[in-house]
Amino acid sequence: QYVTGVQTCALPIYSYRVNRDDCLDLPDKIYEKIIVEMTPAVARVYGELSTMLTTTLEYGETISALNKLGLFLKFRQMTGGTTVEGIVDKNPGKLQALIDDLQLNGHQAIIWSSYVNEIKLIERRLKDEGITCVTFYGEDDQEDRDEHRVAFEEKKVRVFLANPACGSRGLNLQSHCHLQYWYSMPSSVDQYEQAEGRTWRAGQKEKCVYKMLLTKNTADERVYELLSKKIEISQLFRDGNARDLLDFIF
Repeated sequence: QYVTGVQTCALPIYSYRVNRDDCLDLPDKIYEKIIVEMTPAVARVYGELSTMLTTTLEYGETISALNKLGLFLKFRQMTGGTTVEGIVDKNPGKLQALIDDLQLNGHQAIIWSSYVNEIKLIERRLKDEGITCVTFYGEDDQEDRDEHRVAFEEKKVRVFLANPACGSRGLNLQSHCHLQYWYSMPSSVDQYEQAEGRTWRAGQKEKCVYKMLLTKNTADERVYELLSKKIEISQLFRDGNARDLLDFIF
């Protein structure tokens, strides 16, 4: 009897999802593409791998989805001047464009890079140019990461150089920075959006600026297009057909 009475008197309960954009007064986002050409050294290795892939396709061979994703990551990494094995070019187009742009403004900045050798290359060049920086990636232990974060927050250094796999969550840098550079973008939509949110969040007073360093006519441009449309890149490499990979690299 009592249950029935409660059910009769209870008001209906509605639930709905509210996006952060709708409930917080956040500043505008500004996106800028910095398009660069491949240097001769990068073009050579990129071309060699492209030829190998094209030959595979011509002979009708297939590659596993895992190997296809691995090849894709190689193409991605080459545009930044490195491979898993080491450095392809000490001064690729993206790196020079990054330095040039940093020297035009005096703002603190976050630089996102998805690869270890790439981070080391950028860090070395920044120091050579007299631009102070700290790193935040897998080879830094937790104590170092904490020290580096504090150094950036206290404006002891100008650049926070991070891997999105490590730094895209749990960092609140909106009070210290409004400028981000993407040297190499991740394959994950979640990492991409979470990394943007390190500066675009409650407390940010400035318009958030995101500068994408993209090498012309390479996988860089396709990756940016897909992430902007919230398409998970790994989902496009489910079979052994090499032809769809060609759409990414040319």
